[in-house]
Amino acid sequence: MSFYQEIGNILGLDWAHIAGGYSLVNYNGEAVYIEGVKKLLVISDTEIIVDTGKPRIRVSGEGLAIFSLEEKTMVVKGTINRTEEV
Repeated sequence: MSFYQEIGNILGLDWAHIAGGYSLVNYNGEAVYIEGVKKLLVISDTEIIVDTGKPRIRVSGEGLAIFSLEEKTMVVKGTINRTEEV
């Protein structure tokens, strides 16, 4: 069982609900891991926006750079000031 499935079980969310969206982990404002990425929309050193289907996710900060980009997952490193749905 994956980490996100375990958390979903604790919260009473079924896997279909979790898999249809995105997961985001902010590592102490130094990096953000996003799962469920469909498309990269905006990239600059202060803002990265990705499409995850229904919501778009905006990562704002300073010195932002994509550290890893794989099928449906990405890691953004830098000084993370804010993550939000847009």
